[in-house]
Amino acid sequence: MDQRGKWLLKEKAASGRKLALGDKVADYAVWLLKERDGLSWHQIAYRFFPAATEEKIEAFESRVRRAYGRVERNHPGSKQFKPKPLSEEDKLLLQAVTYGAILIPS
Repeated sequence: MDQRGKWLLKEKAASGRKLALGDKVADYAVWLLKERDGLSWHQIAYRFFPAATEEKIEAFESRVRRAYGRVERNHPGSKQFKPKPLSEEDKLLLQAVTYGAILIPS
């Protein structure tokens, strides 16, 4: 495991940091725990929410699933990835290049 991966898991998951919506580092730590380490949703939820009771852990499992989903939607290598649509300027530039235009930076 690389040093950044160790830091993510140690600082974000193991130390009981709460999973906040939009926290990209915590989302990535969830994704790593699921993809690389093969942990269950239950195990991942307990890593992020160690004080959770057995009755409430299912709600936290939903939160870690959503974090995993955010990474999957934004990861270019995943099946769920949807790139942002091209702007009109980008479309025009792409069309010009396909017709053989040579761009000269100003």
